Amino acid sequence: MELKSDTYSQENGPGSESVTPSGHRTSRIVWPVYIIAGQLVLLSLALGFLAAVRGRGQIPLGPELAELFQDNPQSKTYLVTFLATALSTFSSFLFSQAVRHAIVISLTRPVPLSTLGFGILISRRSLVLVNREYKWGFISAVLFFATLAQTAGWTSLLTPINISVLVPLKGAEIDVSSPSFQAQFPQLWTNTIENTIDSELQSTITASGAASATNQSGYPAILDFGGWAHNISTRGIFPVQLQNFTEASNVNDTTQLITSNTAPFSSIPPANYAMNQQGLTAQVSCQSAVLDETSKPQLSRKAVPVLGDSGFLRWNIATDCPGNYSSGGTISFPGFNNTLFLLGCASDDDFGQTTYTAIIDGQGLYTGTYICTITPQIQNMIANYTNPFISTNFDDSSPAKNAGAIGFVGFYAVYSAFVYGQSTSHNSIGDSILAIFKDQDNTTFLEILEAYITGIVEFSGTAIKTRLSVANGPFNGNPPPVMTRAITGTATVNTLGWHHKSVTSGLVLIPAVFVALVSIGITLVAQYYNRGIPINHADFDPNNPWRLMAAASAGGMTRVFGGLDVEHVEEGLEKKVVLGQVGGRDGFVYV
Repeated sequence: MELKSDTYSQENGPGSESVTPSGHRTSRIVWPVYIIAGQLVLLSLALGFLAAVRGRGQIPLGPELAELFQDNPQSKTYLVTFLATALSTFSSFLFSQAVRHAIVISLTRPVPLSTLGFGILISRRSLVLVNREYKWGFISAVLFFATLAQTAGWTSLLTPINISVLVPLKGAEIDVSSPSFQAQFPQLWTNTIENTIDSELQSTITASGAASATNQSGYPAILDFGGWAHNISTRGIFPVQLQNFTEASNVNDTTQLITSNTAPFSSIPPANYAMNQQGLTAQVSCQSAVLDETSKPQLSRKAVPVLGDSGFLRWNIATDCPGNYSSGGTISFPGFNNTLFLLGCASDDDFGQTTYTAIIDGQGLYTGTYICTITPQIQNMIANYTNPFISTNFDDSSPAKNAGAIGFVGFYAVYSAFVYGQSTSHNSIGDSILAIFKDQDNTTFLEILEAYITGIVEFSGTAIKTRLSVANGPFNGNPPPVMTRAITGTATVNTLGWHHKSVTSGLVLIPAVFVALVSIGITLVAQYYNRGIPINHADFDPNNPWRLMAAASAGGMTRVFGGLDVEHVEEGLEKKVVLGQVGGRDGFVYV
């Protein structure tokens, strides 16, 4: 501590009552530094933290800590409240020290006892409840509630809340447009794909068409497959599997095509995530037609009796395709001719785009003939996952591509659905389409038929990608890299952290900032108007009752109060005292 030499003396009446402080004084600079520095540290912490949150928008907790607090919310409340209380208590302590030093400095000059008392109350953060002292009452109330509100402000600032954080994702999936897939398609078709379509999967193929047609007619529809509930249609995507978040019911559990997060998040599954994925769809257009053996295209129908005169008929239907011939047939019960055939021809345009022309011929309950052009396309999709739901939409920013070999799979799935749906008495596809059509009056039959076909084509892409990706598939769950493509996305993770929403995020700091500025202001003003205090008075604390009694008992205040009644006390409060020496003792001196 730097010492300075100075002399100040004042006589007040006879005898030994005098103000003769030591010539050594405290430094003007050194002693208030810790008050100012402490408050500046608190301000920097509060405003810096607020600025960081505002600048970044949100700051999430680390995965481990977030999980701990989510599992133990009371621990989070306790720790944050304890820290906020400690910070506000430290700020209040610095405020009290600023007022204390201001009081000690002011006592180097005559100070009214009332002012001294009010200052002591304020330094203790108490309310001044004295009649007609409205100014001091207002000042004490403002400072009382400001110091009191600091804890709430720090708590609001530091408490991590529930926030949603975007975490980038990356993964891989089967690329049905890759040269490798196109080259291996004949072998895959023979060994795997054809059997997959002509399997128990037929029920889901039919359901996929029904879901798409139902949505076309204005009703919501969900397609369940592989542990996921697809909104309307699968759109030909292979649902991703997030690393560490495997649902046991998912068909693709054993695939090694894993999607992982590029930034850490807790073990709590994401609320939702969106992935950019490759899908399969089709442009389908249908129209009514009247066809026979002389029309173009040609269509022939023949019924041949079987089993003698039993009444059973063998129906054969055929059409001519460029350079090929397409036919089909079934056996019908006696008296029934509820058949629905689908024949198809393929053609390529100048750009290599394959279009399938399907002739759908119905008799009996399904009377009518329709020509549908089906152009399968590979299309990028945006799949939104909200476990267990997937809603997949077209990515309009990405153009459609020629489906190639996978397009044939889509058409074959449509063809097989009509074939397997035909029995001796009815056709399940026809029944499904008619039921959907008759249940509404806003959509034409052709629109429902188009949607039905589209839904089947889209699901076929999902079915084949799933079969090629799982462990019991031809690649044992690990397709060759040349047949896969990278995919990216974003997960919305619910976690704990800090988020800046509006200006109200900073308003909670007003009490802490106010107390800090008042503390610094009191310190600077006190130092500006005083060169320091006598070194032997530097430790005097008016908040300490024993030091206060020691200063009052020095003998310099014998003529201040005439008694203990209200009148004498109020009269004495107007008198002034200084901190000086009385008969060689430090204490209060009435001047």
